[in-house]
Amino acid sequence: MARIWVLRQTDPEQGNFEAARPTVFANGAPLGESQEGTAFFHDLPPGTYKLTVQAFGTPAKQSDTVQLSAGMQSYVQIQAVPNWEEGSRVGGWSFAVLSMSPEVAQQYLPTMTFLGQR
Repeated sequence: MARIWVLRQTDPEQGNFEAARPTVFANGAPLGESQEGTAFFHDLPPGTYKLTVQAFGTPAKQSDTVQLSAGMQSYVQIQAVPNWEEGSRVGGWSFAVLSMSPEVAQQYLPTMTFLGQR
């Protein structure tokens, strides 16, 4: 198995997105809800996974693809982003899933509420 960690940092500048709990998906299958200031992990068989996050507001359709091998740990973060940053011509905000380096993720994990395995 391989492990994917999902982190969502606390960011007061996200406005009304703070209370949102968007679902994170791997190849269309739900992994779990992403809550502000939390981290969780999900174990998956080795393979290629397209990671997406539930849209709030106007969908940004931003995704990330990870290649997982046995025993590997991968890290992604969920961020609220202005849609114009993702190439949309409409206003508003949505969520994006972005890869994180293990070194950066390890620095954030102790500051977050750990939700366990999802």
